Amino acid sequence: MIAFLISGWHMMRCNIRKTLRNFAVAVNVAFDPGPEA
Repeated sequence: MIAFLISGWHMMRCNIRKTLRNFAVAVNVAFDPGPEA
C-alpha cells in the first residue's frame, strides 16, 4: 500500500514536471518575437 502510494506520487510528480516543462515551452513560443509578431 505504501509502495503503491510512493510510486503514484512519483508518477504524479514526473507528470507535473513534464506538464510544467511543456507549458514553459509553449509560453516561450507564444511570447517569442518571431516573424508573425
